[in-house]
Amino acid sequence: MKMSMKSRLALGVAVVLPVVFVFWLVFTGNDTSQEGDPDPIPAQSNPTATATVQPPKELEPTGKLTQSQSIDENGDVRIISVEAVTSEATIPGEIAGPAIRVTVELSSGDESLDLAGVVLNAYYGKDLTPAITASGPGVKQPTGKLKAGKVTRVTQVFNVPTAERGDVTIEVIHPRSLKSLKFQGSVA
Repeated sequence: MKMSMKSRLALGVAVVLPVVFVFWLVFTGNDTSQEGDPDPIPAQSNPTATATVQPPKELEPTGKLTQSQSIDENGDVRIISVEAVTSEATIPGEIAGPAIRVTVELSSGDESLDLAGVVLNAYYGKDLTPAITASGPGVKQPTGKLKAGKVTRVTQVFNVPTAERGDVTIEVIHPRSLKSLKFQGSVA
């Protein structure tokens, strides 16, 4: 098979460019020293700085798990259900295990409600340990806009150890009100 001049040129470029790139990487290396700096500062062997430990954030529950709460004058949130499930590890980094599936109902009132930016979080125990979210089973993320007078449901799965379900806090954040609504109680 005879190659045209254009094909040979393309093949040559395809072979030469990676070789040039490899040489460039090898010979330029990872040299971070600067010319004209004859006395680099030595690394400190015993650092003296200490980190300030912050106490866990305070999440004052604004309602029980069964109470409805207002996003603002034009929308409400309530927890419809909390179910015990086994979370699914479907994407890299996820951990399957004992979990709860939380379904929250959002209602819009007299004005439409933008669902972008609605966040659900869960915490457990007296130290408010953040529960890790999982992609399933049965997750339904909020999308789009909720028309005036309409209702939608959002479902999220959180890994919560079975022994820690006696004290769970569900947090719903809606960007319109910049309000963090917290529901607290037992889901055991």
